[in-house]
This record gives sequence, C-alpha cells and structure tokens, in this order.
Amino acid sequence: MNITLSARQWRKVWEELYNSGEINASGRIAHDVGHIWNGDNWDEQVTLEFGDDFASEVRSAAGSAGVPINA
Repeated sequence: MNITLSARQWRKVWEELYNSGEINASGRIAHDVGHIWNGDNWDEQVTLEFGDDFASEVRSAAGSAGVPINA
C-alpha cells in the first residue's frame, strides 16, 4: 500500500507509532522522512510503500493522530 502524506503528517503518524511502541514501523518512517524533517520542509509530500505487515499499524496510528489516509 502506498501512502502519501506531508512531512508534517508523517511526523504525527511517526509520533503515534513511536509512543505506542511500534518501533519497526516508526523507525521506517523516521528513516525515510527524517532528512525532510531536518530540512524543515514540512509541507513536502512523501509517498511511502508499506506491505501488509505495517499497513494496518500505520492506518491505525494515522487515525489516532487525526491524519486522514485515502489509500
């Protein structure tokens, strides 16, 4: 599943995953989007692909963080 969000939205999803102990999924997001966060380009759109193993976790975290996913 491909999910496209702004860097700001990915940060919210990352925080939700990280705080709930989902280290693998949160680490994947930080690895792929961290360089954008460091550059303070919070509106940049980023597409990440997740397999079935992480897709449900990411969807759930996005819902908890109030980030809509249209995928």
